[in-house]
Amino acid sequence: MNYFENLGFEVRAIVPEYRLRNERSSNKQLLQVMQENGSLICTASKAYDDRILLESATRLNAAIVSNDFFREFNNLLKIASI
Repeated sequence: MNYFENLGFEVRAIVPEYRLRNERSSNKQLLQVMQENGSLICTASKAYDDRILLESATRLNAAIVSNDFFREFNNLLKIASI
């Protein structure tokens, strides 16, 4: 995230809410700081976060940087790989 912020981009991370629990995150404090400064968006634990990510990026005309290939959406969306 720092890399893209240093290039001048606004950066957000979208993660399921359960990641804020101690046993589900390797760095809960970092996630809390990110949430407080607005760079972390939490989805409901049972929500489909891939769909929320793709819909948010479409609405905001934003790029997605991820190691997820979103294969389940290939027939619905045109995804550019770099």
